[in-house]
Amino acid sequence: MSHVVHYDLIFKTTRNTGKVQLFAAVGGGMKVFRGTGKEAAYQPLSQLGYFTKTQTMKPMASVGGGVKFALTRKVFLRTEFRDYITAFPKEIITPPAGMKYGTLLHDLVPMAGLGFAMRSRVSLSLRPIPAATPQGVPAGIFLCTRAPPRLRHPCLPRPCLAE
Repeated sequence: MSHVVHYDLIFKTTRNTGKVQLFAAVGGGMKVFRGTGKEAAYQPLSQLGYFTKTQTMKPMASVGGGVKFALTRKVFLRTEFRDYITAFPKEIITPPAGMKYGTLLHDLVPMAGLGFAMRSRVSLSLRPIPAATPQGVPAGIFLCTRAPPRLRHPCLPRPCLAE
């Protein structure tokens, strides 16, 4: 049994405006391997290795990529393929006499999932206001709302003069 804690950086090909978006992921973390089950004098496939009831933690690298498809404006399908690379856990799987294992363990994982975007109808942007207002507020950069008047919160500033 193994448990993974990792953090990935995601690199996207386009902004969230297209129907299809390619992405790549690179990251790292830690993987905990745990030997579970009952210990026995005879184990099946013992000519290939012995499982031990121990625990070990190894550093891990994560690489992968995938495609995000927009199904509707707020629903998307995300497919990806990851490779979790760790040092081989020789403390958990002990080789029999005369056998050697490789040094790296590759855990190849295909994934697919549905995503739902939770976008607000109020979008805020920074726009310069061209002149001072009649109330004497100096010109500058203020937050502008683009939501219809019925959706504006009283604490939000009034619409931009440039709209």
